[in-house]
Amino acid sequence: MRACQLGLRIAAGAFIAVAFMLPIGAAAAQAEVRHANLLDPPDPAVTFDMSALDVTFDRAASTLTVELDLHQPLPALLPSPDQQVTIALGEHATATADAGCRLEPPESTGDVRLTIAAGPLGDALVATATVAPNGDPLLLPVALSPDRSRLSLTLRDPLLAQAQPRCVEARAHGLVADLPLAPSDPAQPPADDLLSGWFDGYAPAEPGEPRGPGDPDPGPSGDQPPSPAPPAPPSVGASPPAPTSPTVATRSDVARACRTIATPALTWREFPRELAVRATATVPVQARRDRRVEDVVATVTTFRAGAQVGEPARIALPARGYALQLRAPARTGRLTVALAWVERRGSGAGTPCPQRSDPHETTVVQPLEPRLQLARDPDRLSLAWGARGRDCHALQRRALDVQVEGLGYTRSYRVTEPCAGWGAPGAALPDIAARRAGAALRLTPRGEDSGSWSYRMTARTGARVLLQGLLVVTVGRRDGAVWRTIRFVPDRPPH
Repeated sequence: MRACQLGLRIAAGAFIAVAFMLPIGAAAAQAEVRHANLLDPPDPAVTFDMSALDVTFDRAASTLTVELDLHQPLPALLPSPDQQVTIALGEHATATADAGCRLEPPESTGDVRLTIAAGPLGDALVATATVAPNGDPLLLPVALSPDRSRLSLTLRDPLLAQAQPRCVEARAHGLVADLPLAPSDPAQPPADDLLSGWFDGYAPAEPGEPRGPGDPDPGPSGDQPPSPAPPAPPSVGASPPAPTSPTVATRSDVARACRTIATPALTWREFPRELAVRATATVPVQARRDRRVEDVVATVTTFRAGAQVGEPARIALPARGYALQLRAPARTGRLTVALAWVERRGSGAGTPCPQRSDPHETTVVQPLEPRLQLARDPDRLSLAWGARGRDCHALQRRALDVQVEGLGYTRSYRVTEPCAGWGAPGAALPDIAARRAGAALRLTPRGEDSGSWSYRMTARTGARVLLQGLLVVTVGRRDGAVWRTIRFVPDRPPH
């Protein structure tokens, strides 16, 4: 087990199960909103490793909001529920040597167990939650981002008004059996990883430091160090203690502290390779766990025909929840972006160490027309709205409508913008099943009776028809087995 390092392996055939434990507390004056964030750098040995867990607990609203970020998007075929990731939140915890925490039993009112997994048809994510002492399961919708790399949900329950979370644990077990080994690692990765951390402001205070709002007294486990006793008042006539001289760090001390930084304190999602003129793109930026980061600034330089245009723009990112929004200029060219920040090293105030990222380049292009892509197989037909090999940020924001009609039935399917997910397909046609598969709409034949059936399919963007023709479904039997095919036959242009 690697404690305090998030290796939440989500391999093909895995699912995400999340368990929350929110015991109640006895203190009367308690914060209404608490926030915790656990981060993990990318691991080249895994595919769908979780990169961040963000939890917001709002007592006044009795809500718990969870966001899971993955290093890589989930595949179109969602994993199956035979492996697990668990997350626990609770009040009764003990500190660990590496600034993490460990939860202590027992469970109490407000404890939550939450499971996120693919639905019965494997085409959507569903969350099932139980809140102690009520054992009845609650079904919650799970939102999947268009790039399939972020899962989010919100749990609402009156029992959460009694919860007092201080510690967060994230544990993965049994998730790496089918993963390929990293070239540099001759051994299989461990099958059980653990990461833990405190809610903001609720970690136990170090000796000599004031306690946070979550530590009015030692925890119920009794193993937290007591608060240091206040100094005794000086006796009458006694001389006041002489002030101590502050320790001044020399230049060599600063250089030595900053030289120990091996990896950047900030991580970020991939920058877009292309942006349409006047378009925007948001790049999430995160600080690694247990790294103190401040003064995060992005420098954006605009180029046109290879020449710099004006002075570089400096964008100060917020102190928490960094999000860099790139806005393309009104003309084609190139944007070069670099991030700068200050990291504090050492105890106390720490030594300020300025850091800077490598530059990231983005090409600004004229808005490109999205294209309808049709993938044909004997047993399925997939439609996608985008442009192969191009960033979605470079495409015009146009919707696509697909209509299938025949045998007295009409079904309409819609995608609101390129690369986005399709709306709920709705009821299937008698001989054709429709389901979402990532950014694609997949049509597959169904039925047991032998025969051939035809439907008319039309795809439009606005008033323009992109595709029109027949869907032909054929069902037959061979050697006692049923076989099904689906074909698209486009209309021939008039002679």
